[in-house]
Amino acid sequence: LIGFTCILLVAATAIIFEYPTPKIDRDSKKILLIKPNDTHDSVLNNLVRLYPNIPKFIIKFQYHTFSFSKKLQPGKYSFSNLYKFKNIIKKIITGKQDNIVLHINTQLKYPEDFYNYLDVKLFYSSEDFNKAFKSTQLIDLFGKDSTNIFFCLIPNDYNVLWTASPKIIVDSVLQWHDRYWTKNRIQLAERIGLSIPEIITLASIVQSESLIFSER
Repeated sequence: LIGFTCILLVAATAIIFEYPTPKIDRDSKKILLIKPNDTHDSVLNNLVRLYPNIPKFIIKFQYHTFSFSKKLQPGKYSFSNLYKFKNIIKKIITGKQDNIVLHINTQLKYPEDFYNYLDVKLFYSSEDFNKAFKSTQLIDLFGKDSTNIFFCLIPNDYNVLWTASPKIIVDSVLQWHDRYWTKNRIQLAERIGLSIPEIITLASIVQSESLIFSER
C-alpha cells in the first residue's frame, strides 16, 4: 500500500510539473508586467488572472516551487508557443524579459507628445520623464535651448527594458547626441553659421515636408 501511494504521489507530481499550456493560451500572446513594487503574491495573482484555463492549484504549486528564495526581476514578459506551463514560470524567475524598442524621432510636435509616448511604452509616467528632461544636466548642455527637448533628440531606435528609469532614457538620448555630433559635423555647422538647435529645427522641417530620402 505504501509503495502504491508513493507511485501515485510521483505520478501526480509529474502531471503537475508537466502540465501543458492550453492551446488557446499558446496561440495567443500573453503579457505580464512586473512592477518594481510587485511581490511574489501579486505576480501569482496576475498569473491566475492571465491563465484562467489552468487550474489554480497547478499555477500556485509550480510558482511556489520554482520561485522559492528567488528575487523578482521587474519588467515586461511575453509568452506564446510555450507548451509547458513550467516554462512560463521559469522565464519569469530567470528574468528573461522583453526589450522595448523606442522609435524616437523629431516629428512629434510638442514635448508632451514625447513624454506621453514614453509613458505608454515604459513603466514610468510622463511626469517622471518631464522632470528628467528638465534636469540641470540638459540645462548645462543646451542652456536656454533646453526648454525644447527636441534640440537634443537625434532620430534613433533605442532598445531598453520596460523599467528603464527616466535617467537612463536621458543618458541614452545624450549619448546618441554626442555620438552623432562629431567634431567634423560641428565644424560643418560652424562653417554655415548655424547652431546645432537651428540645424535640428531645419532638418525636422525638411523631414516633415518630404517622405523621399533623396529629395531631402
